[in-house]
Amino acid sequence: MNLSGGASLVVSRFLGVIPQPPKGTATGSNFLALNQALLGTGTSTVLPSLSGNIQGNVNLAPGSAIVAGSGIASTLNGTGLSQPSVFLVNGFVNAPETNQLLIPNLRASTQFNTPVQTPTGTVLVPNNFVARQGSNNPQFH
Repeated sequence: MNLSGGASLVVSRFLGVIPQPPKGTATGSNFLALNQALLGTGTSTVLPSLSGNIQGNVNLAPGSAIVAGSGIASTLNGTGLSQPSVFLVNGFVNAPETNQLLIPNLRASTQFNTPVQTPTGTVLVPNNFVARQGSNNPQFH
């Protein structure tokens, strides 16, 4: 996705789709679980749902931005707490200016989870904007 000349992607509510639960044999919006081996492993892996999936790179020229008024859609986990869905970019996010990703409560990373130290130990909190091949945006770590 290439935005230049001051062009912007502006969404006044949530960026991406509201996560949908699995129905029948479908995975719903849990796209990340499509090729998971669940039989014979003796373990289960909980993967976050996807609110968006960009297969390539995102290139934002100076003056261009991605804006989401309400942030990235969340879902409720089994504890009743809100858990962010992931907006996944399978490529590189080229957005060198701080004001090019204007998404409320943005937790951006090149990894799916960020370690957070709590009083009871370290937990992995899902990021809601992931760039698999990295980013030059100051908000990414």
